[in-house]
Amino acid sequence: MNEEFKARLTEHILGEYTSPLPYYLGVSMVDLEDGRATLALTASRATLNGYKILHGGALMTLADCAMGAACFTYHKQVVTIDANISYLKPSPMGTRLTCAAVVRHNGKRTMVVDCDIKDAQGTLRATAHGTFFVIGEFN
Repeated sequence: MNEEFKARLTEHILGEYTSPLPYYLGVSMVDLEDGRATLALTASRATLNGYKILHGGALMTLADCAMGAACFTYHKQVVTIDANISYLKPSPMGTRLTCAAVVRHNGKRTMVVDCDIKDAQGTLRATAHGTFFVIGEFN
């Protein structure tokens, strides 16, 4: 994957105007390669819930963005059909999380993606799974 495509893809996924929610949550790109995407998020005051741990919606946004990005690496535009997440360990403020998504099925009309969300020590904090509908090409 060339650097120009990576830059366009990153702007599409995380740009302030194209995708404001992950932008405002502080989601960042770590790595992109064919069929894989790694994004990161640090639990901040703005992303905490009433228990002072990372809000599940912020974590699901991170997972959904990473899984969608993994699909985009195959030059496909997708929308989420179904996604689920299992929250395994809480993440207090300051916890840096990395979400690594892998395409498991690269179909003509649907794609299936899994991801693991880990902290800096490699502890698994959550896992997610999604099914995506291909709506067109991403060039």
